[in-house]
Amino acid sequence: MSQAMSTEKFRFVLTTGVCLALFYAIAFSVFGFDHRSLLVLMVLSATPVLLLSFDLALLAFLGSLFAVQDVSIFKVVVPCGLLLVAAFLFTHRSLQRKDFTSPVSRALVVFLLTMMPSLVNSPSIPRTLLYMVNSLAFAGVVFVLSAGLDTLRKITIPLTVFGALVLANSVFVVGSSAFEKGRLYGIPGVVYVDFVVMMIILCIVLVFYSRKFVRYAAVCAVILGLVGLVLTQTRNTAISLVITLVMLLGYLLRQPWLVGMNRKRLVTIGVTFAAIGIVAVGLTLALAPQVLYRTADISRLAEYEMRTPEDFALNSFVTRSLIWITAYDAFRAHPFIGIGALSFPFAAREYFTIPPVLFNRFVSGYAPHITYLSVLAETGLVGLAGFIYLVWVSVRTAFASVRLSKTPDDRRISMMLASVQLYIPVSMFLTDAWLWGQCGMLWALILGLTTANYLRLTRESELVEYA
Repeated sequence: MSQAMSTEKFRFVLTTGVCLALFYAIAFSVFGFDHRSLLVLMVLSATPVLLLSFDLALLAFLGSLFAVQDVSIFKVVVPCGLLLVAAFLFTHRSLQRKDFTSPVSRALVVFLLTMMPSLVNSPSIPRTLLYMVNSLAFAGVVFVLSAGLDTLRKITIPLTVFGALVLANSVFVVGSSAFEKGRLYGIPGVVYVDFVVMMIILCIVLVFYSRKFVRYAAVCAVILGLVGLVLTQTRNTAISLVITLVMLLGYLLRQPWLVGMNRKRLVTIGVTFAAIGIVAVGLTLALAPQVLYRTADISRLAEYEMRTPEDFALNSFVTRSLIWITAYDAFRAHPFIGIGALSFPFAAREYFTIPPVLFNRFVSGYAPHITYLSVLAETGLVGLAGFIYLVWVSVRTAFASVRLSKTPDDRRISMMLASVQLYIPVSMFLTDAWLWGQCGMLWALILGLTTANYLRLTRESELVEYA
């Protein structure tokens, strides 16, 4: 049997290699040695190897989260997510339907189904379907991670790799601040603002469940992450971080036994982290005072006089309000099933009521910047209901895992996943990046790990009951 499998794999690799050789010959003769062509060819070269190893495909997927390169209209992480699904299907052949069944999987199917009616109103169904590949890749990653990661170690490794990569980028951002001015994001681009907040939350939770060296290292990582966050000059993620931490502290104060502490000590730790945050922000502002400028812009909103289109660009709140107005107009036109899933950047042209010069300058090609508003405009009340159901089930499943956890290690990973899962719906009030691209695939990663952890704990609980 193993010999047959080896022969099959050999034939697959040989066939793929011949096809790639022919593809290279055509690509180089047509496109030359353009850097994008070379990037695509490098990815294709690695494809056969990644298809033979789910673990390597997962590592490649984690790395691609930090890549800003585009493949057509997609960030490179989206095709890497599809590659991860293909690797799973190629390497896991003995799984059953029950391995994919969970509250999250059912909610995910419901959400995908509620998106479909919006196609009726899309100005370009093929284009809408192409953008919906983001959603299909999202669902695929969630399904394969939930079924393929069946042990605590397998679940912990991707989360650890992600945190380590964000920490390394934070070092790069802080180091770059000595030589560069303006907003700094490092290697992954603007999505770093959400990545670093997640790393901060993970490390804060780690403090509660660790001792000595690991605890001190986690505190240092939190400080470094806060400095990196301030250097991005991003208000939205900072607000979402504070809200999430307050909610998390409230949850732990109600159930302090989850971290083995009394309420007094929890409050003390909360105050300590608040002080650390203030010190980190103060130190950053002292070293790089220019980061105050963007924060001050919103307080000077009333001073602006909008006489020309250029005046609207003086404040991001003003420009986003133009997008929100257009999204509302789109919702009014099709309140029940929307204008087309993920289609607002090109479909909004059919519905705007603001002056054309402002639409072309500040709205065309952009998304609404609020996840819930984006879903409402693009898929209507039907799609929003399905989406809210998915978000609710996701958070409920994450905290159900916390309650199912029996050992300190189980509680640590469950609480870490629940905390970052809680951050995502909070952040959705201030950004729509969770629907596509790097942040969309990061949510798929967290949701897949959360589901895998829930299924693992459920199986172990059932075994204990039958014992």
